[in-house]
Amino acid sequence: KIRFDRVGVFPYSQENGTPAARMPEQVPEEIKRQRYDILMSMQAAISEQLNRESVGQETVALIETAATAETPAEGRLISQAPDVDGKVYLENEPDLLPGDFVPVKIMAGYAYDVVAEPIGPAY
Repeated sequence: KIRFDRVGVFPYSQENGTPAARMPEQVPEEIKRQRYDILMSMQAAISEQLNRESVGQETVALIETAATAETPAEGRLISQAPDVDGKVYLENEPDLLPGDFVPVKIMAGYAYDVVAEPIGPAY
């Protein structure tokens, strides 16, 4: 068996003019959704395990959104792609600004996101 660290999953959508669109016995939408949900559930468990295993590791985060009184600063690690991977959250860090790079230590891991704290100054 192969275990992917990250995976993109989407239900097939029929495109006019393609050979697959002319195939008989198309998979019903309900089955497509069920298969999608199964795969995403399996991948969420893998992702959470990997993120939990990363607790204690040191890396670099790019800040994308500054903290407010109600929300932590958020960004992404050097290993996270924008828009498709999870995020990193840094609580109680009002001085971090969008565009800052900051060395961090991962403190908690969840299905797709991690919580980290700075271990050095932003640059």
